[in-house]
Amino acid sequence: MVSYLLSGVVLEAEEPVFGLCAASPAELDALASDVPRLRFEPRTGALVPPPRWLQTRPFPDSERPWLSVGRVPSGYFVRVHDQADFVFDVGASTILGASVPGGTVEARDQLLVDQALPQVLHAMGRFAIHASSVEWSEGVNVAFAGKSGAGKSTLAASLAGTRRLVSDDCLAVTFADGLALAHPSYAAPVVERDVEDHRPAEVGE
Repeated sequence: MVSYLLSGVVLEAEEPVFGLCAASPAELDALASDVPRLRFEPRTGALVPPPRWLQTRPFPDSERPWLSVGRVPSGYFVRVHDQADFVFDVGASTILGASVPGGTVEARDQLLVDQALPQVLHAMGRFAIHASSVEWSEGVNVAFAGKSGAGKSTLAASLAGTRRLVSDDCLAVTFADGLALAHPSYAAPVVERDVEDHRPAEVGE
């Protein structure tokens, strides 16, 4: 079992998740007992979609959908069209993930972190925003929020040479002692995370 710390939760997987660095035993031992734990289980077969979608987001300037969310008996279904499907089993705290025919494991794993996990965090009642973020100075994070295509990723990437990248698509935030605490979405400082056509492109990408 491999464990990862990202977006304020522990993600456990039976096999490595592409692009992430596993948490060390010391990091896991230092966690508070109330930190949520999720399990990721990859699937090779197709996942059964819901009869209808609760929400569908199209590409900018197009009616073609890129992400849809619906309810299934065990919880929620997230589809990144033409790329991957995910099911969040609420009772089991488990995320199932499957690539579409012809899809890659790398694309599935990136979309797990960038697209499915934010939806899961919302379903868990945790605060997460669509934002890119960098560590501006020790203990200070700066987030760039805006609509898809506004240039959030481009701006964060332009700063990543001198500052640590904290998040790209999903910034999870918790509040304690009057402070807002940002939780990194990647376990490595900078990860190349481009999957062609999986989401509306940011300006300059």
